[in-house]
Amino acid sequence: MAKTHIINVEEVTDKLVSYVEEADVPFVEEFCLSAGISIESLHRLRRKPENKRLCDAWKRLKLKQKFALIQGGLTKMLSERFVMFLLNVNHKMVERASSKVDVTSAGEKIHGYSFEIVKPKDDTENKDNETV
Repeated sequence: MAKTHIINVEEVTDKLVSYVEEADVPFVEEFCLSAGISIESLHRLRRKPENKRLCDAWKRLKLKQKFALIQGGLTKMLSERFVMFLLNVNHKMVERASSKVDVTSAGEKIHGYSFEIVKPKDDTENKDNETV
């Protein structure tokens, strides 16, 4: 039979607030390892409406992580590929190809015309236009 572990939400919240303040690039996994709580338990607790302070600390962790990753990528302190991977996985930021939106038309459809140059099949068709 599994042993039931009672989690003190205030204690976990205080630890999370301290962790977010101290960590340069905070990670949920690192926090859970240091606090002795599973990621699933942390997710379950933060979703409960009565744990607003924990939810706010979680949001600060995610915001600080996103900012630190972007800053680390811009200053080349972190690997560009690593930053792109984590921003994609943890923050749903996806690189978009610049060719998908035409900046000159702000994404609006551009109506245009196409012309086709047709050459005559042989010289007999063009005899009316010849000068002698």
